[in-house]
Amino acid sequence: MLIRTLVVSFAAGALLNAASISGTVWDPSGAIVPNAKVTLTDQQGLKNTASTNGVGQFQFLTLVPGQYQMEVASAGFELLLRRNLRLEGSTDLRMELMFRLGRIAETIKVSAQGVARPNFSAQKLRLGGNVQPAKLVKMVRPAYPEDLKSKGVAGLVTLEAVLLKDGTLGNIRSIGAVDPGLAGAAVETVRQWRYQPALLNGEPVEIAATIQLEYELKQ
Repeated sequence: MLIRTLVVSFAAGALLNAASISGTVWDPSGAIVPNAKVTLTDQQGLKNTASTNGVGQFQFLTLVPGQYQMEVASAGFELLLRRNLRLEGSTDLRMELMFRLGRIAETIKVSAQGVARPNFSAQKLRLGGNVQPAKLVKMVRPAYPEDLKSKGVAGLVTLEAVLLKDGTLGNIRSIGAVDPGLAGAAVETVRQWRYQPALLNGEPVEIAATIQLEYELKQ
């Protein structure tokens, strides 16, 4: 009887010292996000998962005090990451979390006959992911500038832009070290692209885009 009493007292004490986390997940328009996956990882790497309910809420109960990392994922949005969540005994942490839209992604390689000068910064082309995907409906293929081709100029052009609600790309700018002639050609090309815009809850939204065009010469 004495042993049983001690066990019950210990369990009750542990429960009283437990912490909890609860919260609501929103999208950028201020609407709740149901069925988002929430993963809580403790310092030992043990994971606890939950999903948001029909009103975008989640809850973790009876957590051991300590340090945690939280990830929140839902299709079409960037992964939400919260590091170093510190829970003290009997803490009830309430969180309001907002997703950011994902980025759209395209890959383009522009090839031509020629001999390329050595280039040690060449990488790959990418236009960044989405909620209800944007769709490229008009794409002007990049042309290799003849003067640059004859000079053996090749390499990577990285552009940053915003996919606007009307399906055009705005605020296009070249970033990083690149030949200015190739950068100018790339900007003029993507300026003519047209998209069916990304949709959030049925409404067109703006999405950030990173566009990388790799110009290569083949013998």
